[in-house]
Amino acid sequence: MEESSLRTPRLLFIEEDIFLANIYAEHLRAAGWMVEIARTGRDGLRLSASRPDAILMDILLPHGDGFSVLEQFKSDPITAEAPVFILTRLGQQRDIDRCRQLGAAGYMMKAHHLPEDVVRCLASVHSPQP
Repeated sequence: MEESSLRTPRLLFIEEDIFLANIYAEHLRAAGWMVEIARTGRDGLRLSASRPDAILMDILLPHGDGFSVLEQFKSDPITAEAPVFILTRLGQQRDIDRCRQLGAAGYMMKAHHLPEDVVRCLASVHSPQP
């Protein structure tokens, strides 16, 4: 068995609302993910040195624009291959298109997706074992 299949997959979750972040993180941990939470884009970029297997992030972030954070993730060799999923309240088609153009693997609106939906979406790229 390969070493990567033996370790718990790492998820970097960037969300300023710590209450909401903890709700999602609880579901993700139950599904087998090791979740690290950052509350700002700047902190998320700093924590990405831990080489997450996937990134879940909001676009509306304090101390930085989520679009530029996404762009930095996709241009950094450490995180370029990690799928980045957007979980936000923004629903304009131009925002969705921009995220896809910048390399997002998926786009979910908070109002339409429960934590279980996010777990299923992330399982499509990495299936951790609980």
